Amino acid sequence: MFEFGNDPDLSRSVRWQRQRAVARGEFLSAAAFRRQRGVSREGLRRLMHQGDVFDVAIAGKRYYPAMLASVRGVRLSRLNRICRQLAPLPTWLRYDALSTCRETLGGKSVVQVLRRGAGYRRARWYAGRAVAVEEEEALVTARLRSVARTFVVY
Repeated sequence: MFEFGNDPDLSRSVRWQRQRAVARGEFLSAAAFRRQRGVSREGLRRLMHQGDVFDVAIAGKRYYPAMLASVRGVRLSRLNRICRQLAPLPTWLRYDALSTCRETLGGKSVVQVLRRGAGYRRARWYAGRAVAVEEEEALVTARLRSVARTFVVY
């Protein structure tokens, strides 16, 4: 995930942007998400367990991306499959992978690409690539840490 170091201004800015996203309706509380998606508490728990839905922490509370509640023109089964494919990623990276426009997707986000029938394969390709890149970065970081431990500079 993103590392912001000890820069208090950047941390404050990120918190402010996330709280604004909640105010704009990009993220929903559990009750609002269940109401919009039309599922019970148990249904939401099942969706979370399967990896079809995920939540993020904002200001110490759990919120759900509104794009997972109701997306017009997108089959929820396809969106659920993409979410399950992205499950190994940290939640903020999952949200970023679904919502950010990418050049590899023709300047569109995964959710926008899913609106087209042929875009589903492209979205699955991108999700697999995002997970692979994150796993590769984690492996490189782990290797660098192990190498750093072996060399002691005096």
